[in-house]
Amino acid sequence: MKHADFRIGLEFYTTTGAWRCTDIGARVITAVKLGQPDPKVYDGPPYAIAEFVFDEDDQAAASLRPQKLVVTGTLETRTAVANRATAAADALRRDVERLRRICAEAYPFAAAVGAPARVLDALWAAAEGRHTDEWVRME
Repeated sequence: MKHADFRIGLEFYTTTGAWRCTDIGARVITAVKLGQPDPKVYDGPPYAIAEFVFDEDDQAAASLRPQKLVVTGTLETRTAVANRATAAADALRRDVERLRRICAEAYPFAAAVGAPARVLDALWAAAEGRHTDEWVRME
């Protein structure tokens, strides 16, 4: 579509779904994503959901007819992305376990130097993998 084709309230489609135009600028348009379960979020402006900006390239990819989502990339590319995500999750798990051990080791030292009870409780909870509200208040 061209910039001149858009009107406020116009529903259009991209490969990511249905949208409604909410504003038209000199070169961009803004729109909200349709398909929310609560229709009241479309009462606006201001809207209860985020508005997205569509530049000239985004507008050219829009259509008045629904589009199918096109998945690009080879199976190898998607597998590599999945492998990187798995490796990142594994690294995060290792980091969390390392921090739990550090908190467990720090507990006796904190107690020896007279740390407040809230600090000791937070260290102990962290060593056991629990969350406490004390961490928030300590900051």
